Amino acid sequence: MFFNVHKFSTITNKKKLFKKKQNFYDFLCGLFLFFIPISVALPNILLPFLGVLFILNFRNINKIIPRYLLMFFFTIMIIFLRSYFFSNNIDSSIFLKFSMIFVIFIFFTQAKNIKYLEYAFLGGIFTAVIGSSLEIWLYILEHPDFLLANGSLVNELLWLERPYFGFLNTLGLYICLNNARKSKGRYDYYILAIILLAFNIYISARLGILLCALIMFVFLIKNHNIKKYHKLGFGIAAIVTIFIAMGLSDNLLERMKITNDIDKTKHLLKVYEPRFVIWPCSYEIVSNKMNLFIGLGNYKNVESELANCYSSTIKNPSKKEYYLLKRFNTHNQFLDFLLVGGIIPFILLLSVFWIGWFSNGTFEVKVILILFFAFFMVENVLHRQLGCYLFGIFTALYSRRTLNGKN
Repeated sequence: MFFNVHKFSTITNKKKLFKKKQNFYDFLCGLFLFFIPISVALPNILLPFLGVLFILNFRNINKIIPRYLLMFFFTIMIIFLRSYFFSNNIDSSIFLKFSMIFVIFIFFTQAKNIKYLEYAFLGGIFTAVIGSSLEIWLYILEHPDFLLANGSLVNELLWLERPYFGFLNTLGLYICLNNARKSKGRYDYYILAIILLAFNIYISARLGILLCALIMFVFLIKNHNIKKYHKLGFGIAAIVTIFIAMGLSDNLLERMKITNDIDKTKHLLKVYEPRFVIWPCSYEIVSNKMNLFIGLGNYKNVESELANCYSSTIKNPSKKEYYLLKRFNTHNQFLDFLLVGGIIPFILLLSVFWIGWFSNGTFEVKVILILFFAFFMVENVLHRQLGCYLFGIFTALYSRRTLNGKN
């Protein structure tokens, strides 16, 4: 009898110890997510502590590796092997970022309290929005004629670069609406969602605005708690609000180069939008200057070929000098994989999203993959540490939720 009581007491103590470790692990993951919108340096400090806790709890790890992530791992391995065998140069910094996606994914699949992590992320975004707004308003007080269409200066004032800030706000809006859909009477979610949308419009984050509009439309359709005529009214009100905001926002009109003359608008877009130069150059390289099955072999060759194209195709001397100074990458993750590794990594990266969309995953996983697919279309997301963190974290959190649903 004493043995059984002692054994029960030992098991109970172990469970309590495990629960304390898990709570602390979730707390560190929450801190990591809170600091993501504020500074990438701070999550870097937390990463070793997460690693130590992960190792201490190795016997109890959740082995969650969805098929689309396995396909992504296979894609990265092909690019790495081709760089190794067909080139004398391997960009270790980029491949280190790629590898961090898997580390982050594994770490965050061990977190249990997803709701807490979502709150932490929303808290970090709201802090970044308030801090950036103060920075901008203080600058406007000194320079009343300042417009947020000025890209380089805006990135100095914002706590994050504009495209990434817009994307984080979109992720935040998605979390708000997804939780509001499941919780009646939680108007705080809707208020925060409106703030994030308004800030995207204010800073003229073009992709962020479009993705926010898409998410609002999807959730309006998905929310069965709202009556049909209310949905129609909300939809019309949202569209009207966005168009009014765009019409009244000089920043957005200036950034999108919208004028009363359609031909002039097209001309300004072609002159000022880098992708109208970068993507044709990428197409020219694919068509004429590389083996489609091997690619250019490494990122140094990709950068060199793009610079050569900028030099030969851009006629304006100051614009040419600017592009050669900035050494713009492909601004498209799919084109990036195509140029560096050839057609196979390009197709495999597309299949990552295809598998994710048409698998048995949850609605949340599919929405997250749609958002990242759109972001991949206009940015080399995985060349940034922040982009790798976001991709690893959010695929992990909602893959984890998928497993919980199946169990």
